[in-house]
Amino acid sequence: MKKVTLIVNPVAGKMRVKSNLFDIVQKFGYAGYSVNVSITKDRGDAITISEALTKAECDLVVCCGGDG
Repeated sequence: MKKVTLIVNPVAGKMRVKSNLFDIVQKFGYAGYSVNVSITKDRGDAITISEALTKAECDLVVCCGGDG
């Protein structure tokens, strides 16, 4: 099974990702992915999380909830 890691900033922008997270996870599940969600809490967390991932842990990284 393919693996995806979602890196989520739940307070960025208008916080839409927070209210749509279940739908996002569901769509990846239907597409055949095992989903891991990592929530950021502090500045730089997304970088730390992504740098720690290995190819064995995930096939795809998706960042959600950025301000840019």
